[in-house]
Amino acid sequence: LRLIQEVRKPDLDFIALERLIKEDLALSYRLLRLVNSAWAGLPKEILSVNHAMVMLGERRVRQLVQMVALGHMGQDGSEEIIQRSFVRAHFLEKLADRVGLGARSDEFYFMGLFTWIDTLLNKSMADILDLLPVSDEAHLALLDRQGRLGQALKLCDAIEVGDWEGFDDISLDLDQEPGSASENYI
Repeated sequence: LRLIQEVRKPDLDFIALERLIKEDLALSYRLLRLVNSAWAGLPKEILSVNHAMVMLGERRVRQLVQMVALGHMGQDGSEEIIQRSFVRAHFLEKLADRVGLGARSDEFYFMGLFTWIDTLLNKSMADILDLLPVSDEAHLALLDRQGRLGQALKLCDAIEVGDWEGFDDISLDLDQEPGSASENYI
């Protein structure tokens, strides 16, 4: 969780982040493997954590570190939860743009990625959120599905259980045409 705490700070400290990543060989390896994959789309091979951070930039570094850290937290059998979290993260990031909150797309991404962190860590969501710097609105959304961010999470819930009537109602609450928001759900 220290790594996630670091990337959730408003002012990212690249030196502290690099130090935390380098303390964990497996995490460093996963990060470099992902950076050198098609996901990052970088033109040349990246051989160090520092070089990866410089090439990716702050926004992508935050996303990548959160993805790798989440995968690193998982236990055997948690692959499906992690995969669903990634799908939610990307969906909510795109949804932020659709509902006119593109400036907050990182927060939407975070919420999608960490929807099931309580299951992965076998701790209560409230206890986990107390350790992470998150906005009050994200805190309420993750705990109780309240507010506009909570509506976005409810939209994911509705898609995943096939509640199309609920999906249409929530879409309207988010000023979206019923059914249109599902276009970005992978």
